[in-house]
Amino acid sequence: MDYTVYKLIHYLGIALLLVAIGGVCIHAVNSDDKKANAARRLVLVMHGLGTFLILLGGFGMLAKIGEQGMGFPGWLWPKLIIWAALAGSIGLPYKDRKLSLAIVITAPILVLLSAYFAVFKPF
Repeated sequence: MDYTVYKLIHYLGIALLLVAIGGVCIHAVNSDDKKANAARRLVLVMHGLGTFLILLGGFGMLAKIGEQGMGFPGWLWPKLIIWAALAGSIGLPYKDRKLSLAIVITAPILVLLSAYFAVFKPF
């Protein structure tokens, strides 16, 4: 596949993941019962599919630019940590409602930081 196709897949995954996180955060603020969420299954599918597409698109782009070598480039590690943190944050709003606001504010900042590492490759 073309580099641009992988990039679009990556962007779609980011959008799905952020929408799922936002949906869970909004629901957690309004109700402390996660099973009361009528769209729970849809949100979980969006979260899982988004996470998968982020990895598929990201590693596809990495293969196309040919920076794999014997290991991962240095700038990839912080991106993997950021995406793991975002993917893992899906259950936090139900543990503590106050985390919902922090996650909604922090998630776009983490996405921007991840983009910084991808664009500027500081190390």
